[in-house]
Amino acid sequence: MVRRLADLAYFEHVSRFADRFCDLVGREGSWPPAGVAGAGSIREALWSKARRRKAVIVTDGLRLDLARLVADRLEGEVSLDAVATTLPTNTPFGMAALLPLPAEGPAVSFAGGKASISAGEVSGLETRDGRKAFLLRALGGPKGAGVGFVDLGALLQRQPVPESPLVVVF
Repeated sequence: MVRRLADLAYFEHVSRFADRFCDLVGREGSWPPAGVAGAGSIREALWSKARRRKAVIVTDGLRLDLARLVADRLEGEVSLDAVATTLPTNTPFGMAALLPLPAEGPAVSFAGGKASISAGEVSGLETRDGRKAFLLRALGGPKGAGVGFVDLGALLQRQPVPESPLVVVF
């Protein structure tokens, strides 16, 4: 009985929140709302050439607490910035939005009922391998020599960090 009551209260809250969110997007006519930084606003910080090695950690906004804990443990210059996600909010769109995209942005196709994201001559940005291929082409120089990739799980297992000038952690 208590579980059912909690479920009903939760679903009512989510329904109201979704209605208000849709009203906001409809009223603004664009996303993110005026005065709110969008995911694209951090592209320069992610991909600009730095004079020294830097790390950029992208985390889910619902884990801002975790981001603050990590920032507190890091030495040196640390900044923590919150930005609004993309719409739709799923990973393929959000991760593609963070890439160093050309001015015209990505192209999205829903052929076959599934989203396909491309930019320039690289397609498949909805996948991790597609995003890697794009980064190698956009930033890697000849044969992608300037970019290294590593998975976070591998780093946590003490796998060495690639020696390349730019390291992208997935």
